[in-house]
Amino acid sequence: MKNFCFFILFSCCYFSQAIAQGPEEDQLGAWYMYFWNTNFGESNWGLQGDYQYRD
Repeated sequence: MKNFCFFILFSCCYFSQAIAQGPEEDQLGAWYMYFWNTNFGESNWGLQGDYQYRD
C-alpha cells in the first residue's frame, strides 16, 4: 500500500510538471484578463475578482 501511494504521488507531480510547460520560446501567446467588482446596494460589503486566460 505504501508503494502504491508513493507511485500515485510521484505520478501526480510528474504529470503536473508536464502540463505546466509553456509554449515554445519562438511562439507567442496571449494573456486575457477581466477584472470586476460589485457592491451590495448601500452596504460596505462587496465582491471583487478577476478571470484570467493564458494561451
